[in-house]
Amino acid sequence: MKFRKEKDLRLFVKKFLKERLKGLPSEKPFEVEVESLHPPVVRIFSPFYSEGNLLRAYEVDTILLELYNLGIFAKLFYEDDIGEAETNGFTCPCAE
Repeated sequence: MKFRKEKDLRLFVKKFLKERLKGLPSEKPFEVEVESLHPPVVRIFSPFYSEGNLLRAYEVDTILLELYNLGIFAKLFYEDDIGEAETNGFTCPCAE
């Protein structure tokens, strides 16, 4: 897939996640940052911890694979990864 603007890519990924991950509370949305437009690379910040429901973790992994098959590389950071993400030079809008 080709995107003309970072905003288009970000909104596509947010909508994609919302459609695929049913039953998530609306007050805790996933945050998406565009790292690169060509090729499409995004960072997804999950408002949840990585430990927990294994079925949900498998579902998220499957969704990341779907994005990859669409030509979008996604890097996922869970709530407990935020320190690691900041150490590696990434920022998280959900941490503000």
